[in-house]
Amino acid sequence: MKTEAQYIAENTELKERNKKLEAELFLANSKLEECNRIIQELQEKLNIRTAKFFSPKTETETSMQIDEAEGILEEEKKERKTNRGRKQKRRYSVDELEKKVSRIIYIDPDEKVCPTCGSELVVVSESVSYKVIYHSPRTEVIKYVTRSYKCKRCNSVDNRLYRGTRKDPFPKSLITPSMAAFIVYTKFVLGVPFERMEEYVMRELGIPLSKQVIAHAMQTTSVLLFHIVERMKKDLLSAPSIHVDETSLVISRKPEKDRDRKKSYMFVYLPSFYSPYQMAIYSFNSTRAIAKTKEMLSGYKGYLVCDDYSGYKSLIASNPNIRRQYCFCHARRRFADILKGMDREKRRNTVSQKMVSYMDRLFEMEREYRKERLTPDEILERRKKEHPPILEKIEKLMKETQTSKGSSLDTAMNYLRDNFKCMKTYLESGYVEISNNAAERCVKPFVVLRKVFQTCGSYSGAEITGDIFSLVRSAIINGLDPRKYFEYCLEHYDDTPVEELVPYYKPLREKLS
Repeated sequence: MKTEAQYIAENTELKERNKKLEAELFLANSKLEECNRIIQELQEKLNIRTAKFFSPKTETETSMQIDEAEGILEEEKKERKTNRGRKQKRRYSVDELEKKVSRIIYIDPDEKVCPTCGSELVVVSESVSYKVIYHSPRTEVIKYVTRSYKCKRCNSVDNRLYRGTRKDPFPKSLITPSMAAFIVYTKFVLGVPFERMEEYVMRELGIPLSKQVIAHAMQTTSVLLFHIVERMKKDLLSAPSIHVDETSLVISRKPEKDRDRKKSYMFVYLPSFYSPYQMAIYSFNSTRAIAKTKEMLSGYKGYLVCDDYSGYKSLIASNPNIRRQYCFCHARRRFADILKGMDREKRRNTVSQKMVSYMDRLFEMEREYRKERLTPDEILERRKKEHPPILEKIEKLMKETQTSKGSSLDTAMNYLRDNFKCMKTYLESGYVEISNNAAERCVKPFVVLRKVFQTCGSYSGAEITGDIFSLVRSAIINGLDPRKYFEYCLEHYDDTPVEELVPYYKPLREKLS
């Protein structure tokens, strides 16, 4: 039988073992909680990435889809079901088609007289439909014979010849201003590569135009119209607010020193919505470094709407006359992505949903100002009254929210905390917008073309692309037909003041209509 001392010793030993087991259990539970936290964060990130991957992309264009026709027909079937019993709307404008009608064909019945009584049949109703007939593109080949003259009496003394001259922006080439404008439109608007363009021109037009000739034509066009792009860059600096964004670009033939560089960049600059000069300037940069942007915006005084890329911060440091406005859309997107990865029921009253709703209210007010056609001064006055209460709610929620380190919500909140001060700069001027969507919309057409071509051939080719794309997009922004605009500029590049060739020169629209 155990003695009292043995029982005491055994009890002490059990207590010590129990403490060790409790400590081990505590460590195990801590590890389990940490593992569950990591699993939860990874699941959250997976849900966000899945939602991003499968949800519609802002850069997606229906013209890039292989099954475009099938997709459109499916949408039409759905529309018919939802509109069953309603009067179908026309998918075209009758007034616009009437202007283009070249001939009218009447479809009459075979019978001209009544088979019963022999009386002449008369018209009681008409059913009108329109058809579009496609005629293959037509070209005109002109043969120029340049003749030289001499004086029979004087030539033996001075050997002087009198030779005819004509203005030709593309000497010793089949290209004309109208043909160059066609190439610009086909390549930089429709997105047809030079190789396919060569086949099309030969097959449809019957003209032996090689891709080398086409490429040289674009190089010459860029050189001839370079002074217009330079004038646009100068006018850009007069805008009270400038939007800037960039997108990556792969160059297939790089210089030896940059052989290992994977990406280059195309930057886009455009003035604010209320600027008198509307344009989009594309500038190629072999790296993402901001040196070229610093040079371009040297001496600029105004506001820069951009994202939080560190390069823009160094730009501001080098030019204290520039004020930053960070994009609310970039901040909102992070919270919206979190909601995409959550079930609808779990979204209610979450921090992410509140943040998105607050920011949506800001965007809604901005749309109202533009819809009411307010001036920048009137916009600023309304902003100072209506926006601070919303911004205070955002700031309060930002300060009160406790987040788990490394989570998607923590990342979104940190982005907002770091940039919130520069996101409120728009309260200083009605010219400044709260988002950088304008620049992103201008980047989108280039992104679509980049998906078609995959790469640019060389640095010089990318610079030519940037200059021509600047003129193309600026013409479209100002309501001009790019083909007519380029043809006009190539015909008058040396005999018209440059201020009358920029796309935002108002008389151009009437002149080219």
